[in-house]
Amino acid sequence: MAPLSIVARRGIRGTAEWANAFGPIRLGILTALALLAVLSNDAAQIMAQSLSDAFLQVTVFVAATLAIFYSLEAWYKIDVTALLARHQVWQVPIAAALGALPGCGGAIMVITQYIRGGISFGSVVSVLTATMGDAAFLLLAQAPITGLSIFAIGLIVGILSGYVVDMIHGTGFLRYNSNGRDTGSSPCIRRVDSRAWRYLWSLFLIPGLIFGGYIAFQADTASTFGTFMGTETVVWVGLA
Repeated sequence: MAPLSIVARRGIRGTAEWANAFGPIRLGILTALALLAVLSNDAAQIMAQSLSDAFLQVTVFVAATLAIFYSLEAWYKIDVTALLARHQVWQVPIAAALGALPGCGGAIMVITQYIRGGISFGSVVSVLTATMGDAAFLLLAQAPITGLSIFAIGLIVGILSGYVVDMIHGTGFLRYNSNGRDTGSSPCIRRVDSRAWRYLWSLFLIPGLIFGGYIAFQADTASTFGTFMGTETVVWVGLA
């Protein structure tokens, strides 16, 4: 229990720091939304559904995609940043291929490499042009052949767009480079080393993927999982 208590204390301290940095105006908006949810049942339902959808339809798939890629990177001991730096000509097509994958995980990986200064701005344009985000799951479920055709078109257009941008602006356009100096505007990349946090995220991720899969393929979750206190069980899972 000791690690969990340490995690709880860190979470409370982090929340306080976040509230201090969040700003009084935004914090006031958040408070107003909380009051609205208390006073209006309809507003509370809309907010609950939105928060649940954000977790079950976006977060779990992004987390799963990142977990797969970073696990493979760690398993095979691949330094993606160094690999892309050595083979710059392949940065754009690799970024487009990651963007063509269903979900937002590939795009997030490319953006992460970009803010580290590892890839060109054309690669960012390439991945954002090729990606369909989480809408890809719905398209694959409803029309697989059409979906694959659109993925191929997005991949080709993404590659061409990325190369055109790099040709016009150069591969160093808008790339972060600290030059060994702390300018105060360096990217903030935080690594979670706590095993307790990782286990906690896994406990949320695994059931979230199951429920998210049902939602992605347009299954009737209300009849499958039922309701609790007048609200779908899936919504409660997303809020938890």
